[in-house]
Amino acid sequence: MKLGILLTTGMESQNLHTASKLAEAALAEGHEVSLFLMDGGVYVQERLLSLTERGAHLVICGHNAQERGLPRVENVLFGSQYDWAEIVQNADRVIALG
Repeated sequence: MKLGILLTTGMESQNLHTASKLAEAALAEGHEVSLFLMDGGVYVQERLLSLTERGAHLVICGHNAQERGLPRVENVLFGSQYDWAEIVQNADRVIALG
């Protein structure tokens, strides 16, 4: 199964924990996971980097990151809404947390 997760909130929200635990559980079961971070979610990219080591694909909205002055991080794609659309198109299930 392919799981797509959209996260639009930062560290102040429980959504980071939820997204992280859902992704960890899916990866442990052998599923493919793609996470897309936008709006306040771009601030948590470094908190989710460990998921890329387990095989998750991590994309952040490049526009939102640039607006906030965030630097590029290795193993994280600075993407666009097109990348989110591709994740949705290819996923069997999509979860939006915001």
